Amino acid sequence: MPLDPKLIEQLYATRRVKGGYLSILTQASESDENGFAAKETYPQLKDKASATIYQGFRNAAEKMGISDQVTIINSDDEVYVLFNERVTLADTANGNGK
Repeated sequence: MPLDPKLIEQLYATRRVKGGYLSILTQASESDENGFAAKETYPQLKDKASATIYQGFRNAAEKMGISDQVTIINSDDEVYVLFNERVTLADTANGNGK
């Protein structure tokens, strides 16, 4: 009996992939973006619980040794990852520097 496409999508969305968050955070840290909304930016995360995504990025940041360089926020069913130094630079560019 073939699997329903919706079930397959759900299975892929909720499966665990070793190093998935680490890969995403590495890619994002190498970009020049000041941060990202996890579910909006990475479709493979859209059906995961925000608490799971939050913890995944916290663990990845610790493994990379950049916990002090990122701010991870879980808000309204979305997880935001901000690169502290870049956010400060963006504030300074807008005349709101610290």
